[in-house]
Amino acid sequence: MKNVLDYLTWEHVELGVRITGCDNRFEGALEIPSLIDGIPVVEIGRKAFWKCKSIVSVEIPDTVEVVGRAAFRGCVGLEELRLGAGIKRIELNAFKGCSSLAAVAIPDSVEVIGEGAFRKCIGLEELRLGSGIKKIEKYAFCMCSSLK
Repeated sequence: MKNVLDYLTWEHVELGVRITGCDNRFEGALEIPSLIDGIPVVEIGRKAFWKCKSIVSVEIPDTVEVVGRAAFRGCVGLEELRLGAGIKRIELNAFKGCSSLAAVAIPDSVEVIGEGAFRKCIGLEELRLGSGIKKIEKYAFCMCSSLK
C-alpha cells in the first residue's frame, strides 16, 4: 500500500496545513489525510492536483475548509468525489474538466461554489446541493451536458 504523503507537498499556514501539490504519477484512490505532523489539513491549495490524470477517486476530510482555485482541474480520470463536511468554499475552476466525474454531493457546510467550479464536467449526471449554500457563481456548472 502506497503512502499518500510520499506524493504530496504542503505548507504550514495560520490555521493548519495547506496541500500545495501532488506528484502527477500518483494513481488510483486518493484519501487526503486530515492531519499532517499532527496539524489539521485545512486547505487544498491552488492547482494542487492540477492535471493528475490517474486519480480515480478523492476523499477530502472534514478538516478541510477550502478547495482552492483549479485544485483538481483537468483530473480527467476522477470518477468519485467525497467532499468533507467542513468545506466552506469551493473556489474558481476547482474541478473544471473532471470529465469522468459522475456524481457530486455538496455538503451543507459549503457556502460558496466558485465561478466555473464544475465547468466541463461532461460526465456529471447527479448533483445534490447542500442547505448552506449562499452563492453559486456564474458558470459553476456550465457545460455539464449530462446533468439531469
